[in-house]
Amino acid sequence: MARYTSVDDVRFQELREFEHYIRTWGEQVENLDDSSKAKMTLSPQTVTGIYMTINGFIGAMSYLLSIGAKFVNARVFCQDPIEQYFSKQRGYGGGLNNVSADTFFSNESKISIHRDLNVGRKSGNTLGHMTAMTVDETPRAKRKRFELPVIPFSSLDRS
Repeated sequence: MARYTSVDDVRFQELREFEHYIRTWGEQVENLDDSSKAKMTLSPQTVTGIYMTINGFIGAMSYLLSIGAKFVNARVFCQDPIEQYFSKQRGYGGGLNNVSADTFFSNESKISIHRDLNVGRKSGNTLGHMTAMTVDETPRAKRKRFELPVIPFSSLDRS
């Protein structure tokens, strides 16, 4: 919870030790058979995510502190804006999984124009101020029931 004020903060070393612990754990489990290994270790994706998070966090903090930031409050570090940006890129890309650079920059142009015009969404449950809804409790007029005409069996053509 305390802010980071130095590149020599002891918490950076604790993160490195945790990374070393995860690495050592994986090496110790490596000699087991596959079924036991799967129960006793994290998935490769999780381990890679931990490594990337630790090193990215330490790198970002060290960079910010080394260029003159007096302190960095890690609680407000958030990647939501980045995720929202790439979500918009995917949305503009449609069903394409591998967009070209031209398509990416075309989408960027649309996103920036949308951002510059500050066009807000009119639907959804997160934007805007809703006024109190009034409920009218007067009974509705009953509709006349629709009945199908009855056709006698004898009048049907049997040819």
